[in-house]
Order: sequence, then structure tokens, then C-alpha cells
Amino acid sequence: MAITINTTQYETAHGHRPRGQKVWIFEFNLKTKDSENSEPIRIGLSGLYQDAEKEAKRLISLKYPHQDITIHVLPSFDFSKSERNRLFNRPKRGRSSIPIQKPRPPTGEYPGEG
Repeated sequence: MAITINTTQYETAHGHRPRGQKVWIFEFNLKTKDSENSEPIRIGLSGLYQDAEKEAKRLISLKYPHQDITIHVLPSFDFSKSERNRLFNRPKRGRSSIPIQKPRPPTGEYPGEG
């Protein structure tokens, strides 16, 4: 079984090899005896490119063992820094990522009771 990565679509759209941290989209087709062309299967993973590539290979090899598959890295969106922070749950400096709520006073067992 061989899994190869093709980055041509990504490089054509962005002008450089895949790198950095973002949401990565990997696409591949399964060739079966019944049909040469099947619907593409897409996997979306977030994080560093190297980590996402390894995880995509691992998931595909577990799901489709003993098959030769070429994975295509699709063009991705470039998010602003604040959008990346929101997507990857990075807290702003000096702030907690978990909002702190004051406890509510006890109420009755049913709504409307107090």
C-alpha cells in the first residue's frame, strides 16, 4: 500500500508549498473494480500542515488498507489572526479562555417557583 501526497492544486492557488497552521482539506478518490472514477472523499483537519498530513495518512490507511491512494491538498482559506485565534481556541493575553460565571441563587424545583 502506498499513500502519496499531491500539493499541485494548493501550490497553484497560493504560490508556495503548504505550510503553517490552518484548516487543511485533503481529497482522494477510491478506485474499485466496478468503477474507475468515484465521488471524491474529503477530510478536513486543523493544525500545522505536517501534523495534518500525518493524521490524514493515518486515517486513510486505517480505513482503506492495502490500497494505493493519492491524496490531493486542496487550496485553503487564509484567515485573519483574530479568526485563527477563535478557530484554534487561543485566549487573548490576560484573559481566560473559559468564561467565569457567578453561581445562580437556588430556585424552586419548577420554573416560576422561587
